[in-house]
Order: sequence, then structure tokens, then C-alpha cells
Amino acid sequence: MLVVALGLLTGCTLFKSSKSSASYSASSAADDPDAAQNNLIRNGDTLNIQISGVPIDDQATFTLKVDDNGNISMPYIGNVRASGITSAELKSGIETLYKTNRVYTNPNVTIVPWQERYVSISGEVKNPQQITYYRGITALAALAQAGGFTDYANRSKCKLLRGSKVIEFSAKEIQNDPRKDLSLLPNDRILIERAIFDFN
Repeated sequence: MLVVALGLLTGCTLFKSSKSSASYSASSAADDPDAAQNNLIRNGDTLNIQISGVPIDDQATFTLKVDDNGNISMPYIGNVRASGITSAELKSGIETLYKTNRVYTNPNVTIVPWQERYVSISGEVKNPQQITYYRGITALAALAQAGGFTDYANRSKCKLLRGSKVIEFSAKEIQNDPRKDLSLLPNDRILIERAIFDFN
């Protein structure tokens, strides 16, 4: 199999084709950072994409980065929407494009996320750190992995930083009612500030 490392490509077209290669979305799923589905592909993710079931000269493995517009660029079909959908939906979309454009009759696409995602915890915790994101991780679970709070932590006014958003939550309330716990997304940051003590 010919293995082609294309580097961390953005949305530019790799090859020209006489067939239609309009930008394609494999799903109408919104690219919403607050989406409940935490396994969606996101802008900036790096993917390993393998194509088989095609002529041997075209069999290849590509390393592609999802560009700022949410696209990757595939041989012969151009831009393909990747952000906001799952790996399975992207696989189906690429295979469909190859078939409908009559590039390949029975392509098999395999997609593996290459880049680990992280959640960071900083401030008044015993072990500030960056931990590997996994589906289903919550704010309280991440704080536990960071060793819990220091004696000076403001547990009633914690901050979850998600892109440009700041979400305040109370760890005390979550401990009393776990249903209030927050599900985390890749690249979330939790900041625990120092409590202000009034000694007067």
C-alpha cells in the first residue's frame, strides 16, 4: 500500500478533478461547542484517514488537520465538511462522495483521531494539571483527578472556561446534588480561585 503523509493540511484542494467537488457536509449536525455529543470532530483536530478498496496506486493514508472553516481536503473530491460530526458520519460522507462522483465504486474509508484532547485544571487545587479528555468526564471528576481543593479554594464560585465563554458553578452544590455536575468538552479549562476571607 502506498502511504502518503500529506502533513497537517488545511482546506486547500489536493488534486483537481473534472468531476463535481462542491463542499459537502456528511451531516447537518451543528458545530456547537455546547453540543451534548462530546465525540464530535472539531476545528483543529488532526485525523488519520486511510483509503482502501480502491486501485492499489490510490490506496493511501493521509494525516489531515480540520481547518478553521471545519473542512478537510480529500483527493479528487476537494473540501469535505468534518467539524461538528462524528468519525462515522465523516467516513460515510467521504465514501458517498467518491461513489456519486464516480471516482471509486467501492471505497472503504477508515478514520482515526490522531490528536489527544485535554482538559486543564488550575488555581486552588492540590495538583494543577492537564488531563486527557475522555467522553463523559465531568467537572467534579476532573477536579478529583487534580487532587481536590486546597484549603483556600473558593468552592462556591468555580469557573469553567470554554472558548470565549465563562460558566460559573458551585462545587458545593454539585457535591450535594450530583445531577448538577457539568459535562466537559475537549479543551475546557477549570479555574479555581482563592476565597476571600473577611477577618473583621
